[in-house]
Amino acid sequence: MKPIEDYDLTITHINNIVSIKTDSYWALDNLTTSDHWILSLVIGGQADYTWNQQAYTLHKDDLIFFQAGFSRSARSSPEDPWQFIVVKFQLESSNARTEQALTELPNLFHFAPSAIRQNFLEMERIWRGRRPGYILRTKSALYDILYSLMRQSGTFYDKNLPHQEKLRRTLELINQNREENFSLETLAAEAGLSPSYYRMLFKRFTGYSTVQYQNYIKITHAQDLLNTGNLRVTEVANMVGIRDIYYFSRLFKQMTGIPPSDLCRK
Repeated sequence: MKPIEDYDLTITHINNIVSIKTDSYWALDNLTTSDHWILSLVIGGQADYTWNQQAYTLHKDDLIFFQAGFSRSARSSPEDPWQFIVVKFQLESSNARTEQALTELPNLFHFAPSAIRQNFLEMERIWRGRRPGYILRTKSALYDILYSLMRQSGTFYDKNLPHQEKLRRTLELINQNREENFSLETLAAEAGLSPSYYRMLFKRFTGYSTVQYQNYIKITHAQDLLNTGNLRVTEVANMVGIRDIYYFSRLFKQMTGIPPSDLCRK
């Protein structure tokens, strides 16, 4: 069993972050930005946007997200010109899974959560002040925003999947007790679901069976422990609840591509 490739990206450059108050004549006509991505938060007024032959009206606290190469047109409301904060940035996806997820993100988020709105305001303030470390701080806020948008849109988990809170509770039980080996029946009982229904939901939620997920948690934790350089393979195997050192070594190599001895203390 190979670990499922996780989502990862790198913000390589922030072009600019600016707060703009438009007038009644502000407009865009079929604008396409091929070299950067755009996030924009409405902080006042209204604007009418068109993309993919669909019309949208933006109001205060709405957020728009445009991938590189995205084409759109817009007009500010003559009666109530819009105000917005815009972030133009460049990023690179670390794998195909992340690239697909970014492509599938919605372009419009109505009434963005308050945490995202606060990050926007903080980014603009930090960028405008340009004090030492401002690039790191703005990138950190932008990473938080992208993560929140991906989570809100259901990128990490199917947002329509039932019993997600029960599933999260059993995942936390596994994560807090990595040295244990929980049976399907035990986890299902903890969630208050039948074993067959729980098995199906768990696989949809994590991409793993319950055994595979527990092995994934054990081996990734073992890898972290071995990377400290202070522990031996037998010590680590016992710490993650695998008493058979030969099974541990085989499972470790299967999941990581290297034997655990390559990381252990000499």
